[in-house]
Amino acid sequence: MSFSLIHYIKTEGSFLPEEMRLSVCLKATGFSFSLIDKAFQLKAVGEFSVDLTKGISSVMQSVKQCFASLDIKNLKFDKVRIISLSDRQVWIPFKLYDKTQDKNYLTKVCNVPSSDTIRSSVVESIDAVSVFAISLNHYSGIKIAMPQAKYATQHEVLANHLFDISSFASNNLLLHKRGTTFDMMLFKSNNLFFSNHFVCVKPMDTVYYLLFALGRAGLDIEDVQLLITGDAYDKEEFDTLRRYAPNIAFTNPLENVKAGVEFDEVDLQPYFLLLA
Repeated sequence: MSFSLIHYIKTEGSFLPEEMRLSVCLKATGFSFSLIDKAFQLKAVGEFSVDLTKGISSVMQSVKQCFASLDIKNLKFDKVRIISLSDRQVWIPFKLYDKTQDKNYLTKVCNVPSSDTIRSSVVESIDAVSVFAISLNHYSGIKIAMPQAKYATQHEVLANHLFDISSFASNNLLLHKRGTTFDMMLFKSNNLFFSNHFVCVKPMDTVYYLLFALGRAGLDIEDVQLLITGDAYDKEEFDTLRRYAPNIAFTNPLENVKAGVEFDEVDLQPYFLLLA
């Protein structure tokens, strides 16, 4: 098994797993992670390139070996949150939710490969349940290595973040970029109104989907605070968004987390899901 460490920044000193929250963001080509202590102080962020498309045992061993290379051999963390970048997800109002219908909820809106497992997560902040599909290899491989792990999608993380920063007097639209895919979430007066993802070939594609979501909500672009985060936006992308959305800003990845001087020169936007 081969892997490479793409990025790693940490504070001085050793880590006590029982005092840390580990967040891991999974994708087929590797994973990124953060360590945050009980005082909500950021202790480390990093990213590995490693093949996570093989079997359950391979995923388990790969994750263990990657952390062991950083001298993190004890994976019994206080809390473990696994974020799956799943595009196969649907929201169900909590009062209408029936656990036995998870598969039906999901297959009505997307194709679910037989190699995936279907999970659900109650999101109390918006009184809804996120039903999603995750690779069985990812789910079981991580679960063996870290039985305490809790699973979520990027949609749940974004919803909780927007709920925390929204108010009944404001409308917020959040764009999270991951390569050419964008996750979009719109809160209208502190209520989740729209949640989806889309692929953009050119910057105007992003504007099209943004205006589509606002049209569904009956909002003008001037009525919304547009927040962006995730992978770096190039100049053309940012300038195009700014031309159509006057109220645009990068969201704060350190809204609920404190970071020391070690992270001053680090762009933490790509790690937003791990910090929110």
